[in-house]
Amino acid sequence: MKTKCVLCGKAKGKRACKEQNNALICPPCCASIRNEACEGCRHYATFKEYRISKQDRPKAPEFIIEINEETERAVNEALKLLENWRFAEAKRALDELMVENSHNHLVQYAMGVYYAVQEQYEAALVHFDNAVRIFPHFTEAYFNKALTHQKMLDIPNTLRAYHKILQFGDPKSDCFWKATTFLDDVMRLLPKRLTVEQYLEALDLFEQGFALMEEQNWEEAIRYFKMSIEINDTSPQPFSNMGICYSKLGQNARALAAYDKAIELDPDYEPALVNRAIVASLKEGERLRGAETQSVEYYRDRYLEENPHKRPPSGRADTPQGE
Repeated sequence: MKTKCVLCGKAKGKRACKEQNNALICPPCCASIRNEACEGCRHYATFKEYRISKQDRPKAPEFIIEINEETERAVNEALKLLENWRFAEAKRALDELMVENSHNHLVQYAMGVYYAVQEQYEAALVHFDNAVRIFPHFTEAYFNKALTHQKMLDIPNTLRAYHKILQFGDPKSDCFWKATTFLDDVMRLLPKRLTVEQYLEALDLFEQGFALMEEQNWEEAIRYFKMSIEINDTSPQPFSNMGICYSKLGQNARALAAYDKAIELDPDYEPALVNRAIVASLKEGERLRGAETQSVEYYRDRYLEENPHKRPPSGRADTPQGE
């Protein structure tokens, strides 16, 4: 019989928590209550190191935005042209504005809207990113950035953009309500009730681990995948990628165990199935050889195969899922 977490009463209790008289709690609850009183716990030590690494990053610079009524009126006129499907006129007006006003967040935003309407999503994201770089609290730009990522079936970056709205947006605004609704719907689909912050933190650690894989820094990549799993142990990707790292180091028993965990979480997860079959033929100490690690979108590609009518006009692999 599985022991339920004494805090949430839903997920399986896996960790003995000294703050709960050594009762078993689940990883998400562990992450949510972790504090200085947990000093000495190995889970706390790992996250303390990660938090310090984040604090060492340079602070974001102060921002100053331009307030120019003439430019704002011109942007509004261009957006009205877009609303009326007068695309060529809108593009000419925006091109003229960009010549001397590329530093203006509204001009960058409007150009992003133009490209999004034209389904040129990668170009749209460039301008939305420029807009929020100029004005980091520009919630309308984050909202359209989220919609663009959503059109590209890039759910992680959709979540990131919507989450920015919760940080900066007006709780009474339509954007805030739509962002909250989307995030609530997505989080309900997860196997465990993680918070948005926990899910995104785990995803950030996963992506840092994958970047280290691309540099062939296998041991450091494993460390980041483990930190990601500490927060969210329901995804097969970090386990499968750890399998790659272990096999690159010749630690094939550990690699097979990692692949087995990935397959346990998703019996149809093809990257783990394929790589496990290869590693099973290797002796302990024999290193996996082969092509360089590549970024793929396994779940996105599988979804598109099953739903070809939903294929985005312009796509790219944003979230590495494995080799």
